[in-house]
Amino acid sequence: MKYHDITIHKKQEFYSLTDMWKAQKSPDTKRPYDWMKLEQTKELLSEWEKQVGGSPTWTQHGGKFRGSYGSKHIALSYAAYLSVEFHVWMLKVVEE
Repeated sequence: MKYHDITIHKKQEFYSLTDMWKAQKSPDTKRPYDWMKLEQTKELLSEWEKQVGGSPTWTQHGGKFRGSYGSKHIALSYAAYLSVEFHVWMLKVVEE
C-alpha cells in the first residue's frame, strides 16, 4: 500500500511502522522507537502480551526491509499517534 507515494511494507501480518512514519513525514520525535518508549505504549504492549499472547511487534535489523513492524492493531494505534488523517486512511486501507 502507498501513502504519499511511499510504500508501506507488510510482512506476514505485520506492517512496517518505520514506513508509516516515513510516509506520514512525521518528525524524528515520532519515530517508532520513540513511540515504543512512551509509558502508554509500554502499557499497551504489555497488556497485549497478557491478553492475546506473543509479541505484537518486532524489529528487522538488516536486509532490504529493516525497521520496526507491528501487528494490525498495533499499526493502527501507531497511525493514530502520527495523525488523525493518517489513522483514518489506515483504518480504510486495512479493512479493504
